[in-house]
Amino acid sequence: MVFSPGASSIPPADPRLGTILDGRYRVDRKIGEGGMGDVYEAQHLGIEKRVAVKILHVSYASRPDVLKRFQREAQAASRIAHPHIVEVTDLGRTTDGCPFMVLELLE
Repeated sequence: MVFSPGASSIPPADPRLGTILDGRYRVDRKIGEGGMGDVYEAQHLGIEKRVAVKILHVSYASRPDVLKRFQREAQAASRIAHPHIVEVTDLGRTTDGCPFMVLELLE
């Protein structure tokens, strides 16, 4: 890797950090990433509960096949009560149109 004078090795700040989703969830830190989206730790502002929020990348927000699969994933996970499956509690969209789902946060 070649560094030029004055170049910073610090990655740019994540624009999702500090944002409020649906007026209820404050995005606090990134806890994971995948090929189709990122997972963040957030706080439900009304009840002060820590949650995980999975947000699809903007490049997938307009793909009907991906959107349908994302919704099916949320619906299926929300119907199953099992200690080895994360509970899904909410669905929504970011201000830039990216679908997100709210999940229980596991420590």
